[in-house]
Amino acid sequence: MPKHRRSLLCKFEIEREVKSEVISPETTYAAYLVFKLPQDQSTFEAPIQVEDYNADYGSKEPFIYLVSPPHTPVIGPKLDENTYNPLNRYNGNALPQQRMDGWMEVKIWEFQTTTESVPMHLYFEHPCYKDLKGLMVHGIELRPI
Repeated sequence: MPKHRRSLLCKFEIEREVKSEVISPETTYAAYLVFKLPQDQSTFEAPIQVEDYNADYGSKEPFIYLVSPPHTPVIGPKLDENTYNPLNRYNGNALPQQRMDGWMEVKIWEFQTTTESVPMHLYFEHPCYKDLKGLMVHGIELRPI
């Protein structure tokens, strides 16, 4: 596969405008990526980098997980002592959750509304340039927080 073609498979972007007439003014919203992964999820274990081209309008996590990161035990002073502490786990908002409808979701963006429309332009890229083939994106869901 040519190098330029391979690099296109490791990234995608979402560019939309959140219309002021479909959201409540002066409200903080969270945007969730709704998706499904293929059977082989190994490509999706690394965090996906997210860049916000309209950073003035919202905030986002610098990366998201499409698969929950594994719990890494901490080896204690004695070789056979496992001192895993759940407080050392990643505690950001960018962890995926299973939905009741069978899809997964992960929070990707947060924004405050005014009386005007809000532009959303998010760029997602695998940090190791791995192929994201098989990722099914259903859409973006907005919810007040």
